[in-house]
Amino acid sequence: MSFCSHFLLLVISLGTVVVHNGVDGTICCAPDQWEGHMYLDYMQIFIDSNTLYLYFNGSVNVSYDYTNSRAFYTIVGTEISPLIPKPEPLNKTYIFDYKKNMQYAIDSDGSCEKSKIDQNMTRQCVQDSGILKSSGKVGDNIITDTYILTLSESFNNVRGTIQRDSCLPVHMVYLVGSDNPDSGSVFSLDVLSTVPRIKNPAIFTPPSSCLKTSRKQSNSKTSQQLETVLTEIFQKRMLYG
Repeated sequence: MSFCSHFLLLVISLGTVVVHNGVDGTICCAPDQWEGHMYLDYMQIFIDSNTLYLYFNGSVNVSYDYTNSRAFYTIVGTEISPLIPKPEPLNKTYIFDYKKNMQYAIDSDGSCEKSKIDQNMTRQCVQDSGILKSSGKVGDNIITDTYILTLSESFNNVRGTIQRDSCLPVHMVYLVGSDNPDSGSVFSLDVLSTVPRIKNPAIFTPPSSCLKTSRKQSNSKTSQQLETVLTEIFQKRMLYG
């Protein structure tokens, strides 16, 4: 499965399982509005007659606003693979407006691409099917719980860690196998500096360049891949389940 498939199977990531929009059927739900800073690592390895790999490392500033059906994140990172001549940087901002069913992707040069969103926004909740594996502390007084989550047939061993008192995400990791032996992918996400509010609602307003453009296909393979995964995390709820 391509990196694009994974990132559009993730943000994204929380999904093909039953989505609960309320408290029933859940262990806890994160605040309807929150912001944080994420560090992510993604590695994909494919082994047959040749050995190929793809590695992405970067950071994401995220704002999640279920109250107003919108999400925002800026991702900065670098992709490394023998399939590309040199490390490929990425600096891109994404705005999801679920009320208008529109997604905007803004490059660092200000250019914008927009496309339709086919899914509704969902609350970020830990489903009651999650299995509590351990508890611990982060820092001096943040109590955490770690669950094993099944999101779909493909995502059946997701390890997600949350803050016990707020249900805000702390860490998520999952492994995905392949039909080819010794091939597969691993995704790791750390979430830091979370706050249960939106500091600046203006970030959800697309720049003027987005109002003038029509939908177009990106020439950047990395941009398409990251867009896929990020869309999975917020639409399919991989952070929780």
